[in-house]
Amino acid sequence: MSPENTNVHGGTQAVKVRTLSSDALIGQASGLVYQELTGTITDPQNVQISFWYKYLQMGSDNGMVTVNVFDTLAAGISDDHMLWTANFAITSTTNSWTQHTFSGLQDPTPGDGIEIGTPNKFVIFGMSSYQDQFGVPTLTDGTTLWVDDVQLMHGSSAGITEKQVQAFSVFPNPCVNEINVHSEENIMNVEIISMDGKTVVSEKVEKCDWNTNIDYLQKGNYILKICSEDKIQQIKFVKV
Repeated sequence: MSPENTNVHGGTQAVKVRTLSSDALIGQASGLVYQELTGTITDPQNVQISFWYKYLQMGSDNGMVTVNVFDTLAAGISDDHMLWTANFAITSTTNSWTQHTFSGLQDPTPGDGIEIGTPNKFVIFGMSSYQDQFGVPTLTDGTTLWVDDVQLMHGSSAGITEKQVQAFSVFPNPCVNEINVHSEENIMNVEIISMDGKTVVSEKVEKCDWNTNIDYLQKGNYILKICSEDKIQQIKFVKV
């Protein structure tokens, strides 16, 4: 994966991923882009996810963009529980920026009850070369996928854009007795929310850096809600 500064749809940067079929170190590999957003996701089956893409097909390769919604349960990814999913296959070269919208997500295994859970992690990932589970992978060097302007929409809301997803840095995570937030612009307000929805910290900030002592918090998962003048982000962190 690499940032793309010249071939973009909006803003100043897109993502570009490219298939390698004969790399000296890793052999064959599809290009892969992965981005996640943590925080409470209401009514995920009715969320609309849109993105803009371009695709350069080499050989018989097909691209794929997938979105998944998980219940993260405990810390770490080993027990993440998929609740909803959607896939979009790209089967030919697309020279112009083209928008695709997922209008609603689907239960990955209908009827088994897997959709019962607390949706709190959204993941979107794209592959420049994709092969389904029944076939033999065909990876052609140079197959390229560009992705830009990812947006989540719920009903008539304005959505959460990729710019918002990248707005703030939080560290350390997991943390023991202190948590820090850094932004390139003024942070207006920070809240810490427990997994049962209670606000345990709420502070006005009005500067680019914020930290607080959390030694008194019980061990477990929390949501850090960070607001600037034009961005809102919710980030999951673990108190250990």
